[in-house]
Amino acid sequence: MSRVVRLRRFLCLCGCRIPKLEVITGVRELISLMVASIFENYLYFVPNLESMTVNACRAALLHPKTFKTLNDWFDLELKSFLGIDVFKTRFPYKERYAIYENRFARVLVYRYDALPWLSVLLSECLAHAIPELVNCNLGESKPYAQQYRFVKENLRLPADAVAGLHDCKIMRHFYSDEERHSWWARWTAPRADAGRSRALAGVATPA
Repeated sequence: MSRVVRLRRFLCLCGCRIPKLEVITGVRELISLMVASIFENYLYFVPNLESMTVNACRAALLHPKTFKTLNDWFDLELKSFLGIDVFKTRFPYKERYAIYENRFARVLVYRYDALPWLSVLLSECLAHAIPELVNCNLGESKPYAQQYRFVKENLRLPADAVAGLHDCKIMRHFYSDEERHSWWARWTAPRADAGRSRALAGVATPA
């Protein structure tokens, strides 16, 4: 795929009339994104689903290399292959999406919380009516749904680690200060039933 993209870009620069590439990509709060990714690929982290506890997930999240590729994704992928730098233009927090364009490609970047309106955004980006979309890749429908929900509800991380993650370039660009503070509070604030949560943190399935 990378060779095809480079070839198309080269031909475009040579003056060939080639339709622009239409690229659609989403942005999600980093910790939420990585928790979902860990469960989708849990066998890389633990021997079986029963071992994917709150503590195991926390350990994976706090590994120094866990977030490196995510933080640099737009530079590594969009900028290097398509020549589009999303960080040069202020992202509209309220709209929760933006369209970037050059003579080679047209890119729709939407935030995860704009998913309910994705068909409308696609219609605008592609200049073509898009019927209602159906989301088929839901964590709640996977075999690990119960454990995934339990870990999301009970996972808490060190305040300084969360602050560092939410101060990275991608989070500062796509989320406002207020939104990043809200996410920080969500992943650091103790639960009202913290005592019970601590007792269950190492158990695969809650009682």
